[in-house]
Amino acid sequence: MDLPNIVYLVMSTFYGFLVYATVYLFGGENIERVGVLVTIIILDCITGLCASWISRGGLSSRRGYDGIKRKIVMLCMVCLGHLIDLTLGVNIVQITLIYMYIGTEGISIAENATECGVPVPKFIVNHLEVLKDKGVK
Repeated sequence: MDLPNIVYLVMSTFYGFLVYATVYLFGGENIERVGVLVTIIILDCITGLCASWISRGGLSSRRGYDGIKRKIVMLCMVCLGHLIDLTLGVNIVQITLIYMYIGTEGISIAENATECGVPVPKFIVNHLEVLKDKGVK
């Protein structure tokens, strides 16, 4: 076996493991919702950086690290919700957590946009509040 085939085999195995671990931890039936949550988390990080840069007088590594830690714990909670759903044989805990975190992160994006001087329509904030409240029952 030559080197390119070995590299391809190792990369394929690693990629397959990542896909398997992602589907196992987050669940296959809610993977689209998890994808939306991850996208919103990334957008919140970007808008948070912009808001810090524009209105807060500069970037703060301490505040950034704290935000990243919070987002990692959110994803751990979504994984925990999936494992609880598997244990109970239901599909409600993870979805509730995802909706709550989408609402929370969406509100944070709207706040960051406001700090950057971008107007945010009231109906978007209202819809995000509804999503957030779905998870806080």
